[in-house]
Amino acid sequence: MTDPNDAASSIHGHAGGGDTAARRMAAVVQHEMRRRHVPGLSVAVTRHERLLHASGHGFADLATHTTATPRTAYLWFSISKIATATVAMAAAETGQLDLDAPVREYVPGYPAGPVPIQPAVRQLLNHTAGTANPLPIRWVRPAGSPPPNPQEFLDRILARHGHPNYRVGGSARYSTRPIPTITTRSVQRPPKSTGPDRTEP
Repeated sequence: MTDPNDAASSIHGHAGGGDTAARRMAAVVQHEMRRRHVPGLSVAVTRHERLLHASGHGFADLATHTTATPRTAYLWFSISKIATATVAMAAAETGQLDLDAPVREYVPGYPAGPVPIQPAVRQLLNHTAGTANPLPIRWVRPAGSPPPNPQEFLDRILARHGHPNYRVGGSARYSTRPIPTITTRSVQRPPKSTGPDRTEP
């Protein structure tokens, strides 16, 4: 993929006028930022897995007047669920991920439910796995701080909030539990195949 630092030239010939298109887009972005009181944001335009344009607008940090750039990192919070679902569906299409397999086949540390029906990967994605919705205050960390160890983080969250609180497969109950972390681990750790229609941990 094109480096964001070189993206300004990449928009030429792809966005209907090169610099003109970039200027028009910047004007629209700045107008909306003023109208909606947005302090800063970054924009990326892609086409067929190629980066056409990337730019930063406003401030990444108002206190230090640090400007936003194409490489500014932002806190995604629940927006990460959209990216996770996209990755999960892509993995399902290639056969890397079985959406109907129990989560424990991919994440052995996932607690078994008290009922015969165990939560499936699909149910993590559509919020029907029966999990609770604890406030994720302890999961939030300052921007720029080093990320936690993924496995330690996952084990700690599963130990506290992994057991289903509601009927598995019942009504959808939104959960801020780290579904992206669990599902991403599922994609990274596919079960061993024992035949065309069967898997085992």
